[in-house]
Amino acid sequence: MAIRYDPKRQKPWRVYYRNPFTGGQESQDYDTREQAEIENEKILERLKTDRDSFRPPILPEAQNRDFLTLEEAAMLYLKEKQPNRKRIVWLLGCWKICLEMYGNTLLKELTTEKMKLLRSAEMERDVSMTTIRCHLSMVRAMLNWCVESELLEVPIIFPKLPRAETPTFIPPSQEEMARLIAVTPPPCSESHSTRIFSRFPCWSL
Repeated sequence: MAIRYDPKRQKPWRVYYRNPFTGGQESQDYDTREQAEIENEKILERLKTDRDSFRPPILPEAQNRDFLTLEEAAMLYLKEKQPNRKRIVWLLGCWKICLEMYGNTLLKELTTEKMKLLRSAEMERDVSMTTIRCHLSMVRAMLNWCVESELLEVPIIFPKLPRAETPTFIPPSQEEMARLIAVTPPPCSESHSTRIFSRFPCWSL
């Protein structure tokens, strides 16, 4: 166990501890050192008197997994990963369209075709391709976890994600520069052209 301070975090004081059941390192963040020290004492007490409180959530029995919906699987994913509040809000935003379309659908009934329909629905929204790609990537990550956790027997072949947008700058052509300089007021024309073409020596009028 340890308490560490990082001024770059929104809540700078972090309590680290090792889960006695999973062996993995877990942490919680706090606004002040005093809060972190109080929580640190509580965790030490839990480790001595209530170890079962650290036990990870029990996944559904095999016979019940056939009736597991996508929304229920998403909640199990959050319980397993234990993201902070800000991350949970972000993930739910990424999954919003998917859960609206298929939240009540049985996990085993999800198909590549349904994921293609999800991609189409995302692409109809007035958002950037980078945002759409991020949303679909988070859905795919959750479904991959379902396979790893044996909630889903057969992996879903996800459709190709849309290409992320990469802003590019195309410099004006020689003809465009000539037209620009032609309409520049006389007092500025020579100085402007001199400055512009000094930066691009390969251009000449």
